[in-house]
Amino acid sequence: MDKRKRDAEAGRLQEIGEKDRKKRQELRDEVVRAFTFQLAGEEKIDGHDAYLIDAEPRSDYHPHSEQGRLLQALRGKFWIDKVDYEWVRIDAQVIRPARFGLFIFTLSPGSTIYFEQERLNEEVWLPKKVMVRLDARLVFKHTDEEVVDDFRDYHRFQTDSKITGVSEPLK
Repeated sequence: MDKRKRDAEAGRLQEIGEKDRKKRQELRDEVVRAFTFQLAGEEKIDGHDAYLIDAEPRSDYHPHSEQGRLLQALRGKFWIDKVDYEWVRIDAQVIRPARFGLFIFTLSPGSTIYFEQERLNEEVWLPKKVMVRLDARLVFKHTDEEVVDDFRDYHRFQTDSKITGVSEPLK
């Protein structure tokens, strides 16, 4: 029974990881459909050679998700690592109103989204900085604010375990 519980938990965790991977891939696919891309040059960011790509919204794009509706209202720049083809930086601006939730929330032109990630230990890409400047309306209330999140001090998770003896089964 314990083995079945452990296997079931491992299966749930694997399923959650698979769903997360699938969502990330769906977003990437949506981005590819939503924009026309043009190579604008090459830059070095934090020691990584990157392609600079301009992204303009496609007029014939029809969104497949809530995220896709936001993409219709954006123009941006992508910096793509030349080795891993991961997004190193994204800098996007809202160029037309983006409405969500039956017009309850409207993101106004001039809002910006900035995302940066870094490669740690030459193994994994993790968020480094997220900045969002919102000019938005929620029903009848207007908000204009900036949110900045810095991510740092990542540590590799390590654990040790030791079996000390066998105890009586719980009843």
